[in-house]
Amino acid sequence: MKDKRYGAYILLSVALFILYFFLFDGRSFLLAPVASSSGSLPESVSVRSPDTLERAESFPGFPLDLNAATAEELTVLPGIGPAIARRIVAQRGEVGGFNSVDDLLEVKWIGRVKLETVRSLVTVTPNGSGAEE
Repeated sequence: MKDKRYGAYILLSVALFILYFFLFDGRSFLLAPVASSSGSLPESVSVRSPDTLERAESFPGFPLDLNAATAEELTVLPGIGPAIARRIVAQRGEVGGFNSVDDLLEVKWIGRVKLETVRSLVTVTPNGSGAEE
């Protein structure tokens, strides 16, 4: 004999999945207009614009210096979460700093596609030049 609430559980699960999909997956058509009208982004950049990454270079703080950025700062890059950011900082410490952006390929979980996604958003200064300022 089935529980009488079985149908309600299924309906609730489907409703929660739909709510998650439309609100929290990062491609929300419901939250994007709110974020762009709140004034947190420059007027010239739309949240849903396909060329957002190309225009991100005009944001203050970009491009990020791979030899000076903290793990928290690196997490703002697309596709870079806390775990990968920690790996980038650890790799930087092991090799004594990056010589080029291409050195990110040595970090586990960063491949060519992810590198090309963040290439225009990061830079590398010579080792030690950013630490003294």
